[in-house]
Amino acid sequence: MSANRVVQAIRPHIPLIKFRAGGGIRRVIPAGAVTATPHPNSTSSLKPPSTRRSDAPEFFQLHPKYHRTILTQEEMEYINRGGPD
Repeated sequence: MSANRVVQAIRPHIPLIKFRAGGGIRRVIPAGAVTATPHPNSTSSLKPPSTRRSDAPEFFQLHPKYHRTILTQEEMEYINRGGPD
């Protein structure tokens, strides 16, 4: 009987996060629906995504405060040594 009381005392989980659109909606594709796949040799297929954003500034366009500082010989030796002795 005590196990029965414990199960009854546990309240169902109510999620606190509310998703804006489509949270938990699963779309069912009918069995007769077939999607078209492009032919692998077609030249009009999708282009690979560009790795560079066109609106990103080039390095020479950055403000000088964002440029890398020049390391001194002492700092280079410290880095090559692997840290403190």
